[in-house]
Amino acid sequence: MISECAEQGDAVALSVLLEGGRLLGEDAVQAFRRVRELDMSPELPGIAFVGSIFEKIPIVRDKVIQTIHLHLPTVYIAPEVADSIEGALWRARQTAKVRS
Repeated sequence: MISECAEQGDAVALSVLLEGGRLLGEDAVQAFRRVRELDMSPELPGIAFVGSIFEKIPIVRDKVIQTIHLHLPTVYIAPEVADSIEGALWRARQTAKVRS
């Protein structure tokens, strides 16, 4: 509903979506930095998104990406929304590689 109002030009709805996108972007930046603290390998990790908000509400997705690139200008951001199950499996494989 909020996204529909924003698309119709409602300034308050647009502001809510942009602020939400900014906050999600800042959270992603903090998560990225935390991962780097835990794993200082020379290969820079990328960022991928999961969740329908990134598929269905481009205003939010674009603001998240803009916020991330403001703080992490060289980080790779996957262009497509990732499947959360595939992401969990990828992470488990990476953890298994470290332990073996």
